[in-house]
Amino acid sequence: MSRLWGQFDQENETDKVESEREALRRQRLEATAEIEDLKATLADRVAHVQERERELEQALARVDKREQALDSVAGRGARVEAMRTRLAEARAARAARSDDKERA
Repeated sequence: MSRLWGQFDQENETDKVESEREALRRQRLEATAEIEDLKATLADRVAHVQERERELEQALARVDKREQALDSVAGRGARVEAMRTRLAEARAARAARSDDKERA
């Protein structure tokens, strides 16, 4: 009988070891699946951040172009204003000459 119990204990121990191994395999597979999910989530987030960075770079480039255009327009405006001033001075000088000619 003790031999029978010994064999039963040995089989029971073998079953416990196999059961434990199977549980470890399942845990490993579940952990692997979870890691893959986390990797995919991280990859999606990284892609989203990169896309946002590209959008921000494009927006900054557009703002820079607008600032350059405004600076150019402001420069043109200053040149136009300077031309108007010179034109007004020339008209005043001509009017003064005309007045001098009429008086003479």
